[in-house]
Amino acid sequence: MLVSLYHVGPQIVILIISALLSGWTPEPIDVLALLLGLLICGSLGLAGALFFSAANVFFRDFGNIVSVFNNFVRWGVPMMYSYAMVDDRFGRFAQYYLWNPLADAVLLFQRAFWVGTVPPGHDAVKAMPEHLIINGFIIVGASLLVLAAAQYVFSRLENKIPERL
Repeated sequence: MLVSLYHVGPQIVILIISALLSGWTPEPIDVLALLLGLLICGSLGLAGALFFSAANVFFRDFGNIVSVFNNFVRWGVPMMYSYAMVDDRFGRFAQYYLWNPLADAVLLFQRAFWVGTVPPGHDAVKAMPEHLIINGFIIVGASLLVLAAAQYVFSRLENKIPERL
């Protein structure tokens, strides 16, 4: 987590400077969206690291599964495409897309930086899901529960890891 924060910190500083130069005027809701997105990514990342590191000790090929999973994550969030495209293609079923917590985290980052730099009537602003901040709080709570479960599983298996290595 510390290494990730070491890399993410300067990236966020560069993003803030770029957004400010693009006309972004941060509002409190933007800062809240950024913090929620960071909490979701951090807690799920740490939970995944705990689960997958323990699983990799007991199942040797689990690292390959994690690589495949990472490819699915890239295309399962609106990082390579906008949420407007998801909304157009899936209509009322687009709400199920938001069941992916990382999709919500990416949308929170977009809400934090991108929405403030485009005109108010822009399609991307209109396509932002309703109740994104409320969903963010719910997902942070669920992510912390997943993190607690991962810590519990890891602590239960911790004594068996040295003998399996």
